[in-house]
Amino acid sequence: GGHEASPRLVDVSRNQKPETPFRRASRSRLSPTDARRFPGNDTFAAVARAVCSADVLPRKELFETWEAALVITEAFGDSLKGAGPAGDGEDRSATRVADLAGGHGFLALALLVLNPTLASAVVVDRRKPDSHERLVSSLAKAFPKLRLHARARFVEASVADADVKNATRG
Repeated sequence: GGHEASPRLVDVSRNQKPETPFRRASRSRLSPTDARRFPGNDTFAAVARAVCSADVLPRKELFETWEAALVITEAFGDSLKGAGPAGDGEDRSATRVADLAGGHGFLALALLVLNPTLASAVVVDRRKPDSHERLVSSLAKAFPKLRLHARARFVEASVADADVKNATRG
């Protein structure tokens, strides 16, 4: 006979019927047990499993932030390449993105994953949450060649006071 999906793969809560599928808009935190919901070898699946492993991000934020990172990459793709002289007289080897009021810093990290030649990303927020380091570590483990620890920086500052051009690892 055929293999039936295990009922444990269904998102069950007090507000849902047991057969309700995984809801992307849920604010519940992704946990290591959710990693199995993201099979496959594509970049998103690998990022999603790393986010689950970090155990810090709401499900909704994974999908919304990843979509934003895709839109930003498409809109600014050539200027995010950061691979040295651009052929137009502009050297983009030091291209950096800034994630302002960045919270966990997941947008910056997603941009670094999607744009491996991007020099660095700086996350600016008034307070550096513990979740930031957990996300960096989990994604760095999933994508060791991307050197995320070296390329992602966090600056504790208000957006108005941040000096993103001279940011150092915080």
